[in-house]
Amino acid sequence: MRQQLKYTEISLDKENSEPLYLQLAGALRRQIGMTCLNSNERMISERKLSEQLGVDRTTVNKAYAELLKEGLLARHTPKTLRISPECRRKLVAPFPNIGIIIPQQFSSLIETNSLSLHYIKGIIDSAAARHISTIMIQLPDFNASYAEIDRFIEELAKRLIGVIHIGGRSVYPDRPLERLMKFEKLPQVMISAYPHFPNVGTVTADPSSGGYALAEQIQSLGHKKVGIIHYMSSIDAEGSDSYFVYEVYSRPGKLLQIFEKYGLDCEDRFHCFGCRNFSSILKTLKRKMKEGNLPTVYWCVNDETAHWTIDALTELGLKVPGDISVIGYDGVSITSEENLTTISLPFYGIGCKALNLLLDYYENGKTERNSHVEIATSLVVKKTLSRVKHKLWKG
Repeated sequence: MRQQLKYTEISLDKENSEPLYLQLAGALRRQIGMTCLNSNERMISERKLSEQLGVDRTTVNKAYAELLKEGLLARHTPKTLRISPECRRKLVAPFPNIGIIIPQQFSSLIETNSLSLHYIKGIIDSAAARHISTIMIQLPDFNASYAEIDRFIEELAKRLIGVIHIGGRSVYPDRPLERLMKFEKLPQVMISAYPHFPNVGTVTADPSSGGYALAEQIQSLGHKKVGIIHYMSSIDAEGSDSYFVYEVYSRPGKLLQIFEKYGLDCEDRFHCFGCRNFSSILKTLKRKMKEGNLPTVYWCVNDETAHWTIDALTELGLKVPGDISVIGYDGVSITSEENLTTISLPFYGIGCKALNLLLDYYENGKTERNSHVEIATSLVVKKTLSRVKHKLWKG
C-alpha cells in the first residue's frame, strides 16, 4: 500500500525564526516518515515545489541538500532525486518506538491477569531484542472531537514506527479507534481478531492444529458424542463490533467441522449456547441432564467456561472425567497443579509474531502475502479427559 508524498499539505511560516529551508526539510522528513514502505519515489522538481510553496528555489535546493546529507534522499540522475531505500532505517535509528494500544488502564490489565498481558510479554521481549522501545497507549475518550482525535493520531505518527492493537474497548461507536484504524500512514497489526480495514494486519492462533489432535484423542478414548459450550447465542455468532471480529467467534465452528470430520456425533441437542457465567451453565446443563441430552465430552470455548462447566457438573452430581469429560481452550494457567485438558494458545509467540509483522509492514508495506499470520495451537492432555467408562454411556 504505497503512499505518495503530499506536497500540498506542506505549510511554511515566513514569520517563524526558523529558516524556511529547515522548515521545509522538516516537513518533507515527516512526509517521508509517514509513507507506508520504502520506496524510490521521485521527488518533485525544485522549480515546481518552489512555485507551489511560493518560496525561492534556493530554499528548496537547501532543503533537499539537508535530506541528501541525512541519507533520506538519493540522487538518481544529476537532476533528479528519489527517496532513499535506507530512509526507514535512517529515520528511526537509533531510538525506534512502537505503540501497544490497550483497551484499559495497564494497572487493570495486571490486576485482572487479562489474556492481553500474555500477548504483551511477547511483544515487549521481541521488541527489546531489536532495541525497540514499547509504549502503552490508551486512546482518547469516546466523546473526543475529531480534531482532538486527529491531533492525537498525528502525534503517534511522528514518534512511532507502528502500533499493535490488543482488542477493543467494547463500545460502539468508538470514534478514536475507528479513526486510528483508518489511518493508513501508520503501520498497524491486530492480535487475535480480523480487522475490517485493509491496511491493518492480523496475527491469530490456528485452532485446527490443536483441534485435530483433540479429535484424535477423543476418538481413541471411545467418545462418540461431543457437545460445545459457548457464551454466544449460536455456533456462528460474531458479536456486534463493526471494526473487527474476534478470532474466538469463529473458533467453535472450526472445531465443530473437525469433530464431524472424525465422525463424532455433534448433534445440536448436545450444545449449550448463551453460557456467559456459572449460573447460566448450571441452568443449561441441568435441563440437558433432565432431557437426556448430555454428551460424553464437552469442549468449551475457553478455559474459564470449562472451569464453570466442571463446577456445574459437579453440583449436578456428575464426576469429571468419570461421568463426562471437559476440555477447554486457552492454556493460560498450564501448571503442574492445573488438571484441565485444553487446547493451548501460543500467547507469547503471537506477541512476538505481531512485532515481526509490524516491522515487515514498516519496511515493506502490507501485501496479500503478509496480511494475516496464523500460529499453531497444541493439545495439552490433563486429568479432565479420560476414556468413556461410566455405565451411563454404555450402548
